[in-house]
Amino acid sequence: MRDIAEPFRGTSPGGAPRPNNYETPYFWSVYILAAYESRYNFDTDSNGTGAILGATDAEQYQLSVVYVEPIRDVASYYGVLTEAEARARTTIHEVAHQFNLVEAGPDEEDPSHRNDGLNIMNSSTRTVPENLFYFHEIEIVSLRNRILSP
Repeated sequence: MRDIAEPFRGTSPGGAPRPNNYETPYFWSVYILAAYESRYNFDTDSNGTGAILGATDAEQYQLSVVYVEPIRDVASYYGVLTEAEARARTTIHEVAHQFNLVEAGPDEEDPSHRNDGLNIMNSSTRTVPENLFYFHEIEIVSLRNRILSP
């Protein structure tokens, strides 16, 4: 996944591309790509397959991909969120993975998500009511304690 985004890495104004380990205390950068879909068997087409709405580079947590076709399918099928709302929720959820907010979640079977309540890092963001779609208090503390970008 990382190789796809490498040509798009930001550059210093008028300079060469920034190195892969570029860090700064002045701002955080996130990398998000939009793609049509993930693997063919996770595209939510009518054959009853599951859905991957987004993914984040698990090795370094510096790149996320948001898959527009499964998001559109899920929004249409469930009717809980509009396509734009589902895309926005998926995007913020994946960006939170870039910040490694759920380093060791309370759910042993799914440690990369916080399934102990309704919040941004719930593994099924469409099921979280709008008034509860927020960062968990532990994640807020983690964000506030960061000095360098993730």
